[in-house]
Amino acid sequence: TVVYMGDGGFFSAYGLDAHTGKQKWSLNERSGLLVPGEKHVYLSSRGIVAVNAADGSVVWRHLPPPPGYAGLMWYYSGKVYTESEILDASTGQRVRLFDSTVRSFAAGQGMVFVADIGGKLTALDAESLEQIWQMQTPAQSKPFVPEGLAVAGRHVFGVFYDGYADTAHSGELDAYLAGSGKLLWKVPFSCKRRALFFHPIGADPQNVYLYEPAEREGS
Repeated sequence: TVVYMGDGGFFSAYGLDAHTGKQKWSLNERSGLLVPGEKHVYLSSRGIVAVNAADGSVVWRHLPPPPGYAGLMWYYSGKVYTESEILDASTGQRVRLFDSTVRSFAAGQGMVFVADIGGKLTALDAESLEQIWQMQTPAQSKPFVPEGLAVAGRHVFGVFYDGYADTAHSGELDAYLAGSGKLLWKVPFSCKRRALFFHPIGADPQNVYLYEPAEREGS
């Protein structure tokens, strides 16, 4: 068993023996994000770098489309997902290009759910990547920005907030049927600052969990 780590976004990545902590390999590669797959470890550098999990050798490199990656990478079922495209995890070949920047992914019920900054929530078949359904999520004067998705049983839950507000923020926690995208319920929220961010959501068959940082003194 190998444990993988980067050095805080600088210029090295490491593989360590999980039982002893002994270094098995190191790679001189900027590693802003590090995501393990089944056989490879994926680093977000100037593009995506796939590394052999056993010995640290580079398997493939992929340069992103302009303007590049901003810091989202996710692995699921043989594919690497970024905010702009989906790659075959074995070869690095692009298999789908998104038409809008993606902010969150989740998977369940044989599907991958994708929420983008245009306010769209899309369900894709996890294997073929064919679109099953797509819907526009809640909007006021401008679309809400997705900040987290979670799947539990037959339901998909999403946090969406008014990312265009300069001060106070408002948003919604929504529940959808995974198979159809039907909106089941929604709960509005508001906060003094952007407090719900970067996948702050979890779910089980009975509950949905959110994280909201406490206000600092003077904020």
